Amino acid sequence: MQKILAEELIHNQITQESRDYFANLIVTQTDCDAVILGCTEFPLLVDMQNSVLRIINPVELQCNAAVDYALK
Repeated sequence: MQKILAEELIHNQITQESRDYFANLIVTQTDCDAVILGCTEFPLLVDMQNSVLRIINPVELQCNAAVDYALK
């Protein structure tokens, strides 16, 4: 995984092998209800197209909260 982060994601180079790695990792987590994408680059690899679990994207949550706050 460190190779994926260091050599691919920070250079915006996403391979199908990396997507498959994360999809396979997620599918093995049978006791989980959701996946938290705890790295800002993870949404480049994981989305609802390749995850059997619900996705929680903290960046998206923060952006939505900022917009809601600004509009109040």
